[in-house]
Amino acid sequence: MYQLFTYLMHQKEDLDVHGILIYPYNGTEVNEFYRWSDRITIEMLTVNLDDSWADIYQKLIGVCIK
Repeated sequence: MYQLFTYLMHQKEDLDVHGILIYPYNGTEVNEFYRWSDRITIEMLTVNLDDSWADIYQKLIGVCIK
């Protein structure tokens, strides 16, 4: 998370940036969204790899559309 945050902080000031960390589900569901400033957001979520490929696809597409 620190590495992603650092990367986002060093982008041009005129860009709105959104970083996403995706982890495999390990028994704890994670779906967190942090807004650092008006231009920087970080999202963390888990994906259950035991789900069907269609469900995994829908979850990941939902992240990209936000």
